[in-house]
Amino acid sequence: MKIEAAPPDPRTFPVLKRYSEGGLSAANAAFEIQAMNIPGCDDPSASEVILWTRMAGFNLPAPSREEAEREADELRRARERR
Repeated sequence: MKIEAAPPDPRTFPVLKRYSEGGLSAANAAFEIQAMNIPGCDDPSASEVILWTRMAGFNLPAPSREEAEREADELRRARERR
């Protein structure tokens, strides 16, 4: 099955950029885009935000090495407590 996605409206780029930089979750970005009342963007989903972000040429957010190591340490400690 192939699903076509419409390209993002350029007016959404500031929100998509903030999501890309880790300043918003995909769900919050979708909410902000919905609040912009752009025709055709009436009820975007978090998954649409992810697709639009890539289509607009932005990277997806990723944790820094320090954040990833901290999360791994937390998971290790939680596993050891079991």
